[in-house]
Amino acid sequence: MVAGSKHRRKSLSVIPQATASLASSWATSPDDRPTCDVCRDLKTQGDGFSFSIGELSVSQHDCRACSVLSTILNPFNLSPQDKIHGYDGPMDTLRVFFRTSEDVKLSVYHRPLLWSESCPWPSIKPSPHPRKFSAGTAVYRIAQWLKECDDSHALCIDSSRERRLPTRVLHIVGPRQIRLLATESDLQARYACLSHCWGSTTPIRTTTSNITALEGGITWEKLPTTFQDAVEVTRGLGLQYLWIDSLCIVQDDLEDWRHEGAKMASIYAQAYVTLAATKSSDSSGGFHPELSAAPDPLSYKFFKNLRNPFTLHVVRSGDHSKYFREDLPLLKRAWVFQERLLSRRTVHFADQEMYYECNTGTSCECGEYKSDFFHNKGLQKHKFVKLTQQTSYYDRTEENTDLSKMWRQLVSTYSRLALTHETDIFPALQGVVKQIQKVRMCAYFAGIWEDDIIRDLCWFYKSPSSTKRNHYRAPSWSWASQRGSVEWIAGGANYYNKAHVVSVSTEPMGEDHTGQLKAGQLVLRGPCVDLLSFTCSIDNGRFQSIKFRRRGEKTEISKDGLDTVIHFDSRENWHTNPNGRDEVEYPELRVMQVHPWAYLLLEKIPAQEGLYKRVGIAPSWFWIEFFRALDDDDIGGADVDSVTII
Repeated sequence: MVAGSKHRRKSLSVIPQATASLASSWATSPDDRPTCDVCRDLKTQGDGFSFSIGELSVSQHDCRACSVLSTILNPFNLSPQDKIHGYDGPMDTLRVFFRTSEDVKLSVYHRPLLWSESCPWPSIKPSPHPRKFSAGTAVYRIAQWLKECDDSHALCIDSSRERRLPTRVLHIVGPRQIRLLATESDLQARYACLSHCWGSTTPIRTTTSNITALEGGITWEKLPTTFQDAVEVTRGLGLQYLWIDSLCIVQDDLEDWRHEGAKMASIYAQAYVTLAATKSSDSSGGFHPELSAAPDPLSYKFFKNLRNPFTLHVVRSGDHSKYFREDLPLLKRAWVFQERLLSRRTVHFADQEMYYECNTGTSCECGEYKSDFFHNKGLQKHKFVKLTQQTSYYDRTEENTDLSKMWRQLVSTYSRLALTHETDIFPALQGVVKQIQKVRMCAYFAGIWEDDIIRDLCWFYKSPSSTKRNHYRAPSWSWASQRGSVEWIAGGANYYNKAHVVSVSTEPMGEDHTGQLKAGQLVLRGPCVDLLSFTCSIDNGRFQSIKFRRRGEKTEISKDGLDTVIHFDSRENWHTNPNGRDEVEYPELRVMQVHPWAYLLLEKIPAQEGLYKRVGIAPSWFWIEFFRALDDDDIGGADVDSVTII
């Protein structure tokens, strides 16, 4: 509270409209008077302005701008020593910042209610932020974003042209009038896509039994709220066509699902805009933000003189953390990962406002965030677009390194996301793979790239899975073989590799090698050591002791006090010993050094001669510590051999 005020502390969201009557001398333009030493007449050029509440309580009697600020800050119970900072904020309007028990940012806009209203300070711009959601207000803001994209974003410049329509789309004939349309192969137009969570309840969907009826027309009331909102926004943007997965793919036709599912990524990539029901956990949630969760704005009416009122609109910045932490229902889904990466422009209908992602950057509806780089580091959309839209000669050194690093970072992010069906692990990523393959120009095997196989093999799970997989997903050498958050052992360039690839192959379930797989095989040749009766003890995730004997030797080798790390792929061979420690046991284990930084742990598969499966990986410091303790310089007694891993 400004010193001397008797107002009690109130929440910003419950303050009623305030009216302040100001002196008639305010008719003079601020630019004609000396600048106030405290608020600088709200001029935000350079470093803006900064003052204490104590200084404001004195200057408010002589400066009209200070008087306005005093009224705006009254609800916050500020003490004389509290500092206030003013600067150019979102949408180039005045931003006021101060700190109480938390950081508070207020955006001050001019909200003209009559055509004759004008604000005396150029730093306060008209408000862009509507309070109530409607398809109309959403469309207005989205149209502004799309126009900015078309006019000024080099990476988005090609987004607006008409493109070939998907096999089926929803044709919006008129208000609340839609039908399923099987398109002709040469029909081109702009269309929108919907990105949404199916949730626990299955939305209306196309099947072999109802497809003919849906082509005749779809009853509006049968559409869930999210679908209705998508239709209204699409129509408001002047588009006639909308693609929704549950309606545009025949859900009980496996062949149609594989055919259309394989094209899903290109469908999103070719869309004029993708509308994402980001806050909704199922199709009933709709686009509407949760207004109860968003801070209410305040309106203050002031008077320059008796005939010249003006209204200021004060908006407290909402909580953007859920969006940027990707802590919203849709952003936790694996299928959405490639939809976001490949869509040229995506509008997220989040919990408090809309967010806009395009190939160039990201913006929020209130204007607080507007950048030329993509904030969500895990998604790396900006980097992905730049690297996959190269048109120059492909450099096998610098750009390949960038693509390799980006791929592993993308996998780390993707592996944390949720899948309803385990077998979708590759189909939900195949569009991204095909986009990268255009510039990487090499083969791809179960999440591993041919030009960097050894380093791509150096993955590990942050926490090994304790559940046995119910369906085959990938060969054991692939990061997709189990569920889990994937990380990578750091390593240098691939010319340091200790092993080399003899052959690699995968067998797809259908015709597409980037989709669902039946099997895969990798043959490596490198230095190997065979260990028998291998046992490790673990305490709080750290490996404390190890014992085994080498093949052909009777003496058991053991070492305690290691306090190091081995990354096992699952907990299938784990048990608790009498001392309460976890133990890992393998009757026979082959250790292969593939890189100076990494050693693969391979288990021989019973009754399958010469075949192994990967069960873990160990960083170099483990073996350096262990083998040096045994007076060996490296992986002691290693023989170079070929190993077939499935």
